[in-house]
Amino acid sequence: MKHVVVQGLGFVGAVLATVIASLKKKKYLYSVTGLEQNNTQGLEKIKKMNSGIFPIRSTDPKLKKIFNKAKNNKYFFCTNELNCLEKADIIISTINLDIGGDVNEPTVDLDPLKRNFDLISKKMKPDCLLVVETTVPPGTCSEVLIPIIKKNFKKRNIKSKINLVHSFERVMPGKNYVNSITDFWRVFSASNKKSEKKFRGLYSKIVNIKKYPLMQLKSFTESETTKILENTYRAVNIAFMHEWMKFCYNSKLDINEILKCIRIRPTHSNILSPGLGVGGYCLTKDPLFAVYSNKKIFMHDRNNFDFSKRAILINRSMPKFSIKLINEQYKNFKNKKVALFGATYKEDIDDTRFSPSENIAKELINKKANLFIIDPLLKKWNELPKLKILKNIDISKMDMLVFAVKHNKFKKIDFKRIKRNTIIIDANNCLTKNQIRIIKNKKNKFLSITSNRNND
Repeated sequence: MKHVVVQGLGFVGAVLATVIASLKKKKYLYSVTGLEQNNTQGLEKIKKMNSGIFPIRSTDPKLKKIFNKAKNNKYFFCTNELNCLEKADIIISTINLDIGGDVNEPTVDLDPLKRNFDLISKKMKPDCLLVVETTVPPGTCSEVLIPIIKKNFKKRNIKSKINLVHSFERVMPGKNYVNSITDFWRVFSASNKKSEKKFRGLYSKIVNIKKYPLMQLKSFTESETTKILENTYRAVNIAFMHEWMKFCYNSKLDINEILKCIRIRPTHSNILSPGLGVGGYCLTKDPLFAVYSNKKIFMHDRNNFDFSKRAILINRSMPKFSIKLINEQYKNFKNKKVALFGATYKEDIDDTRFSPSENIAKELINKKANLFIIDPLLKKWNELPKLKILKNIDISKMDMLVFAVKHNKFKKIDFKRIKRNTIIIDANNCLTKNQIRIIKNKKNKFLSITSNRNND
């Protein structure tokens, strides 16, 4: 039985380790070790996984079934002990890589990544396959990681070729969490034929390759660039829609109806809807990896990525539009009871990293509003730990309701109970047509970022 180590039990690694541990014909196909850091957060994940509790809340109905199947694999466990790297046939690294600085001079601290691969290459077996799923600046594998591995192989007197694959994750937490691993396209690049064969041997079992064949690129840099470019495209699309949303709102046009007519054309079916803003771990930073790579890895000086950088700035400013609508409703927010529905960056997940809701919450706190946070997926808000998270609230006692996240549970709220003077603001297309109809019938003031016609 082949031994797989999945390093990092975050949104990517936890579900990936679970899927691999659940692979079975007559017997389980792999022994799997989930490797986490020896810190409070890492130890908590290890404890949960080993106790049969998935560490991330999810609305995906498939996850429970897959995790239960994996739990029955007696060769599946999680640890912080590094000696598991010495026994691995395959090591999959899913650790995060953060970016800082501004859009013109982004900074990437590669030292943790370097230390990690220095450690791995000192312990891994010579014929072990190392898969990098971390999103990295283009050029990282060939210019940063390969030299580290080569150096340690030389010290260990290992003369065999390095078996390295870059295959970026496309994990989508939410209702399609498991499917984003098993039923989605997978891109990769391999250091040699042996690496390719080993990679295909595992990932052809993970991924439904009949519908989603593995897609191979010639170089690590092409694979790295694919992830950065696809996320940049999405970030630019969102920024583009934001300026049109503002035009439509100020002109009292319904942008949702306009987009419906545009999407009928197959060539325009993927145009995005406007929203509160961009959040999460990918779209907020990935476009800047290209800026960093361009300057710091490849030393190019002719391409400034002006379009991509502008999109980042526009996306960061998006919550300001909704905040402006909120601020216009009262001269004084003191003692006003305001309910903010949704703290996560996306619907039906429990991830609050770079959530646009944080901007609204901070503004309302500064305005001295009596703020209530409602989020059915959260127990605590890591970025704003002093705020209590509620699962439900009596909307009849609120002065203002602000809907920031499209959690499915919010679509079931009965607005027949709201009082006459309650103001409702839909900052992210959260409410259904029926909910909006009820609100209007009760003559409540209703504001939506997608249509200023609601006030007519």
